[in-house]
Amino acid sequence: MEFQRRRAVLRNLPLPRRRFTGTYTSIMPFRAGGRRLFLAVLADPESPDLGRGLAEAGAAVAGDEPRLVLAVASAVGRWRPFGEVRLDDERGAAEDAALAFDPIGNVPPGLRLAGPLARLRDDSYRGSRRARGAGLSRAARRG
Repeated sequence: MEFQRRRAVLRNLPLPRRRFTGTYTSIMPFRAGGRRLFLAVLADPESPDLGRGLAEAGAAVAGDEPRLVLAVASAVGRWRPFGEVRLDDERGAAEDAALAFDPIGNVPPGLRLAGPLARLRDDSYRGSRRARGAGLSRAARRG
């Protein structure tokens, strides 16, 4: 039990990584109703390995259809899978440049950012969107 608790704390810390395949989590929690939740993208053990560099990741995508598992957990609970992402093709330069990670503007419906730094992150991403000339998604505008 103590090991699981310690591992649950460590899973939300940014740690160096040597391979693309692994676990990627939301460092800050989200709130759904009265519950605090963390989101993750986990390596699918039955999926091709993505390797250590972009060339290896590109080869994995070109040769097969790697999958990543979407999961949710409480602060100390186990990851519960709820979906998957399939990596099916490389994107062109223009499409790649238009993509942006924005957990404030693209938050899943029913979730909102929680925690002591939520306001700071909201302000930071708002500034990033303004500088890039990007708007909020319809879901984010609705709240």
